[in-house]
Amino acid sequence: MKRLCALGLVVLLVPLASARAADPDTLEAAVAQVKAVTDPDPAKQDRKRAEAALTIVQARVKVLNDVSGTFLQTIPIDVWNQAFGGSTILDRAKVMDEARKKGWDLARVAWIIQGGQCDEHASLMKHILNGAGVRNVTILRSNSPHAFPVVGLAAGADPDIPWTWGKDAFIADSWYGGIVAPTESWDQKIYFDSGKAFVAPGAAMSTREKLQKMAERGEAYIKEHCDVYEPLMVKYKQIPESVRAGLSFKPPLDACTNCEDLSGSWSGQLTVSEVSGTTSIEKGQKRNAQFSVVQAKDCSVTLKWNTNEIRGKAAKGKAELTEKVAGALSYAALSLEGGALKVVIRQALGGSGSVTSDGTLKR
Repeated sequence: MKRLCALGLVVLLVPLASARAADPDTLEAAVAQVKAVTDPDPAKQDRKRAEAALTIVQARVKVLNDVSGTFLQTIPIDVWNQAFGGSTILDRAKVMDEARKKGWDLARVAWIIQGGQCDEHASLMKHILNGAGVRNVTILRSNSPHAFPVVGLAAGADPDIPWTWGKDAFIADSWYGGIVAPTESWDQKIYFDSGKAFVAPGAAMSTREKLQKMAERGEAYIKEHCDVYEPLMVKYKQIPESVRAGLSFKPPLDACTNCEDLSGSWSGQLTVSEVSGTTSIEKGQKRNAQFSVVQAKDCSVTLKWNTNEIRGKAAKGKAELTEKVAGALSYAALSLEGGALKVVIRQALGGSGSVTSDGTLKR
C-alpha cells in the first residue's frame, strides 16, 4: 500500500533532508535565532541578519521549480517512498498550489512543507527578517518572471532603477542562493536581464514600462503629460549613460523641453568683429575665452566669463542673453552647431562705446 495516500498527508511526512542539529525546528525559533544576531551598526546588523536567515531558509526549504526540483517531480511515488521514505517534490508542489488557491500564509506553508518557489522563498525571508527586527524589507517582482526580497531600500528609491536603491540596499534571495548588490542585479537574468526585464512592486507597471507606453503614443502625447513624464525621466537618467546606450528602448530625453542643452564649460578663441568708442582693443584681435554656461529645466541660461555674468532664455538650441548680472557684458547670443557653441558677445565700454566679438567654442 502506498505510504502517501493523500495530498493532505504531505505536511506530516518526513522531510527530504534531515535537519542539522543547529537548524531551528519551528518558524518562531528561526526568527529568534536570526534576531540574536546583532551589530552596533544598524545597516551591518540588517545584512548579518539577512545572511543568517538565508542560511536557515536554504537549508530547510527546497526550491521546487529549479532544474533539480522540476526533475524530482517526475519520480514515481513508489520509487520515492522506497528510496527516501518521505514526501516527494511533486507532493510539495501540489500542496503549495492548493495553499496559493486558498490564500494561506505562504511563508508558513513553505516552512511546514519545506518547499517553495520564488514567491514562497521571498515571503519566508520577509517573515523571518521582519520578525527579527529588520523592518525595511520589500518584495519586488521582475517580469523575468521572479519575486525577490530587497532589504534597505532608500526613501524614494525606484524599484526599476537599481542605481536609486541606496548604499544600504541589497537583495537577500534564498531562491537564488545569496546576497546580491543592487547594480550587480542589472545583468542577472532573473532580475533585470541587462534591461530586458522590468521590476516593480506587486503588479504595478515599472518606470521603464511607463516611459515606453508614453513614447509609443508619440511626442504630442508626452508633451500633454509632462507632469508624469518628467519625474519618470529624472529616475531613468540615473541609469549610467554607458548602460542606457545598450538598451533596446531609449525614451526621448528632451520631449518636455523646447530647448537643447547648452550647459557646460566651453573654451576657444573669439575674434573682435566691431569696435565703437575709444579703446585700445582693435578689430580682428583674438581673445581667449573660457565660458561657463548653466541651463535650468525651465530653459533659463546663465553665462559666466571671468567677472562677467549675464542671463537669458534658450529655445531650440539657441539663447539670447540680455539680463546683465555682473561685469561689462550687455549682450550674448549662443547657438549649438554640430556639437560646438557659436558665440556673439557685446561688452559695454565707458560712455556709449562697445566691443563685439564672435567665434566658435568647444566643450
